[in-house]
Amino acid sequence: MIRVAGIFLLLAITLSSSNAISGGKDQIYRYADLVSGSELQLDINKMEVTIDSHSVFDVQGCKSSQKYMCIISTGFYIVFPIGKIYDGMSWEYGGRQFKVVKKTNRKLLGKMYMAFLIQYQEGSDKYWYLFSQEAGLLALGMLNHRAISTFILQEECGFASSSTCKNH
Repeated sequence: MIRVAGIFLLLAITLSSSNAISGGKDQIYRYADLVSGSELQLDINKMEVTIDSHSVFDVQGCKSSQKYMCIISTGFYIVFPIGKIYDGMSWEYGGRQFKVVKKTNRKLLGKMYMAFLIQYQEGSDKYWYLFSQEAGLLALGMLNHRAISTFILQEECGFASSSTCKNH
């Protein structure tokens, strides 16, 4: 399962778009898998992803776009439009169709978030992420015949959070 999660998390990041959102400050985001206990550290400044403090992967930016924020790998895409997101919205990027399947109010670790559940499917694999326009990427996961992964943000502000989020 950890090996699958490692492949799933080999990420490439759009640096320019995320710098515009957070003002170019240090951008290190930590997510923990609820099942395996694995930790994903996303370091935008160094352009790398670290899994469990020992597997370090260099990353590259996605195709330049003024319309989207994205984290992309051969095994996973997180893409959402810059600007207003709404329930039922859909978009296409990299040959994949993304859809906001639900607008939801969720309490995570004692804090209430208004967030959007975004999904896409690639073959029989299903991918999802929970995005708040204030706090950014709150959680991400996948479901396939081999594994289930659910990574939850460990801080108040995640990737693509607004500049008003507290830990910027």
